[in-house]
Amino acid sequence: MKRLGVEISVFIDRSDIDTAPNQGVLNTLKDIFTQRFKGNVWLLESCDRLTKDCSETWLNDHKFLQDQTGIRPKQILFARDSIGMAVIASALELTHFVGTEPKVLNCMAQYVRNPILFKPDPAELLGDKVLSDRVKIARGWEDVQ
Repeated sequence: MKRLGVEISVFIDRSDIDTAPNQGVLNTLKDIFTQRFKGNVWLLESCDRLTKDCSETWLNDHKFLQDQTGIRPKQILFARDSIGMAVIASALELTHFVGTEPKVLNCMAQYVRNPILFKPDPAELLGDKVLSDRVKIARGWEDVQ
């Protein structure tokens, strides 16, 4: 059974917290969450208490949860760091994880069969930021299978 974890920061632009996701993205996500993964989807984030509160407010304000995507509140989990997120991913037996930070994906690669780096900045892929060879690159949601 396919089980998906998605880092909340994939959806939220922290530099513009008031920005709502566009309807096309929400429709695509609902299809991915309900059809491809049959509701076996969790949102995860590593953060402090303030960021957790802001993330929950954003998700609620934009009706991101069940109304728009089929995600239920109990499917949103927070950890203090990427290691904590990896422990959660392991406990949930996630088969896929979509994230935005190479260091998080490298950590997830030990626990998740299909770690996916979502829309990376090309600069993140250069220099000393080595990605595990298991990490796949997704340029958009159509690449998340």
